[in-house]
Amino acid sequence: MRTKWTMLTLCFVGVLINYIDRTNFSLGAPLMARELGFSPATMGLLLGAFYWLYTLALLPVGALMDRFGVRTIYPAAMIFWSLASAATALGQGVASIFTARLLMGGGESASWPANAKVVSRWFPRPQRGTATSLWHAGIGIGSAVSYPFVAYLIASFGWRASFVITGFMGVVFGLIWIVAYRDPRVAQDAAPPPTAAQPAASRQHAPWWTLLRQKTVLGLAIGFFFVNVINSFFLLWFPLYLSDARGFSLKQIATVGALPSVSAIVGGLLGGVVADALYRRGWSLTAARKTCLVGGLIASSLIGPAAMTADIPLAIGLFCIAYAGIAFTSSNLQALPPEVAESADRVGTVAAIQTVGGTLAGIISSWLIGVVVEINHGSYVAPTLAVAACALLGALNYLFVVGRIGPDAKAKADVTPATFAPGMAEPR
Repeated sequence: MRTKWTMLTLCFVGVLINYIDRTNFSLGAPLMARELGFSPATMGLLLGAFYWLYTLALLPVGALMDRFGVRTIYPAAMIFWSLASAATALGQGVASIFTARLLMGGGESASWPANAKVVSRWFPRPQRGTATSLWHAGIGIGSAVSYPFVAYLIASFGWRASFVITGFMGVVFGLIWIVAYRDPRVAQDAAPPPTAAQPAASRQHAPWWTLLRQKTVLGLAIGFFFVNVINSFFLLWFPLYLSDARGFSLKQIATVGALPSVSAIVGGLLGGVVADALYRRGWSLTAARKTCLVGGLIASSLIGPAAMTADIPLAIGLFCIAYAGIAFTSSNLQALPPEVAESADRVGTVAAIQTVGGTLAGIISSWLIGVVVEINHGSYVAPTLAVAACALLGALNYLFVVGRIGPDAKAKADVTPATFAPGMAEPR
């Protein structure tokens, strides 16, 4: 029997594979840079290349998700990105590797909107933080598993073979998704069927770009920008940082370097659970979510002191707290689109707008970190301090730019009251 937990498990595995693919490049980066003669600035360009097409594809893919659902759109995208990731193995220079990364990002743009859509359709609002934290745990687990797994593949077969093997995993799971996934018969926030007095045409939305006029929706995109600066450092640059700044071997990166990713699993799981617990205890949805969003970002600012200390165990401990903190924030951030969208069939679009902010951060920060490292002759202190500052700016954004968590009052005017189910019209 298909249940919401089975569907959530599919989301979790999809994210896990997504992050194995992403971490694969980061772990292979030190060897790739030495073999192909890439500078830090060039590596920064390549590390962030998958965000370019990812950004451009988000809104169209989010709209397709809202129109056709996740059963076919998401697995097609997964198979596409897995094949593109495998094609990295054929790279001989900047252009070929950049192209493979670019195409991989285009496919991966479906992941976050798809997961937000699944949660909105299968889970009621009081469970969405927990549900989001569970699929979001695939980020930390995928990263943590990648360190020893991909390091083994690289050490045994070389960095090119590791891309082929992990890409094959994504193709297989894409086929499994097509067979296993189903939408519920009645979505959690589905609108009631139109009546004679309220024909279907009366429930048409304003165009998607009108969402950009809503302060809270813009705040979600700005917030994800700052959050993803921190996430991108850990996902893209951390193995190179450990290799270049701390002198870690591949074996040390695969073991000690994996500890922050393990801590992110705990932080990500706690983020949604804590927010849902606060909500059930009578806190408003706004207070519950913002407390967790801001608290996690403040903790993630410890990335600055971590890079400044010469004590390696202390540095790793601070990195663990920082990565757990940003995972704590991220699991709440990913729960926001269903709570902000004015109806269930706008969740994919709101999630896409939010994610655009994050992908822009990946493009800009991944390249700038490489440039600053090169200018400072290999020192990572300045870029990590800048990353820490972004964490604090992100906290201020969620406090003062993002308004009440729930459909914006202006957004309600874009649709008729029939669009809102009883539990959706006036969220706490």
